[in-house]
Amino acid sequence: METSGKTAPPSLRIRVAPEEVTVRYWGLRDEPLGTWFRVFMGGVASAVAGHFLGHEGWGWGTLALILVTLWRNLIPLRFEIGPHGITQFVLGRKSRILWTSILNYQVLAHGVLLLPDAAVTRLSPLRGLYLPWGSQKEQVLANVEYYLASWAAAHTISSH
Repeated sequence: METSGKTAPPSLRIRVAPEEVTVRYWGLRDEPLGTWFRVFMGGVASAVAGHFLGHEGWGWGTLALILVTLWRNLIPLRFEIGPHGITQFVLGRKSRILWTSILNYQVLAHGVLLLPDAAVTRLSPLRGLYLPWGSQKEQVLANVEYYLASWAAAHTISSH
């Protein structure tokens, strides 16, 4: 074996795309205690707002606003994760988020936050999509990491 001081080329590793995965999430079913707690606390906050502002309408308005922020926990959601991106089904409507529109992500306790911003700011989560994984953590992370790493590698190569 000849040693000329050159290093051997890195070994090639073939990456196989993970299987597509479908995640069904409904906060009232999957996280009932947490969901009901948030609804209860929203009710308390709205009652306090109505009492301190001296008008019942402010309390109802606050409750409506809180329920709007909790909507993802109150209705069934379905996500299909595959090579074309993430398709979200909500109340019979579907929307697709392409992998190329996701520039960053954060792995959280019960899901992954997909962000459209390369540089994460405090407001980035408001523009992102929270993808709960339920009992399918490994499959969801395998897809997210595979497709985002593939896109990032292709984007880096094409920008040089």
